[in-house]
Amino acid sequence: MDIKLSRREREILEVLYALGHAATAEEIREKLTDPPSYSAARAMLAKLEAKGVIRHRTEGQRYVYSPITSRTAAQKKAVSQLMRVFFGGSASDAAAALLKQGSWSDEELDALRDQIDHVRKNRRKS
Repeated sequence: MDIKLSRREREILEVLYALGHAATAEEIREKLTDPPSYSAARAMLAKLEAKGVIRHRTEGQRYVYSPITSRTAAQKKAVSQLMRVFFGGSASDAAAALLKQGSWSDEELDALRDQIDHVRKNRRKS
């Protein structure tokens, strides 16, 4: 089951991942574009918690929020969904589309080649 998130809810999750640590409602609110009121931010955090996307722990009088899923796991899920929805599940079609986007530096292309070589090498070991 895919959880539907609003633009603002996705932004909150992005802020949590970018911070790289658990954060209070005020820390999160300050990082949002056009920050909502504190109470609106708390309401959105409660909604995300009800959806099972984030959790909180209590530190004194404050709630400290963190994502339930690691950034890596969330990225894998997002890429998988993107491939399924837009590329018929084809990783090569998705990769080709990414290669056609923007301008890649030689360093980025070299790093991508290294990743491909790494996958090939590890695949042969299996």
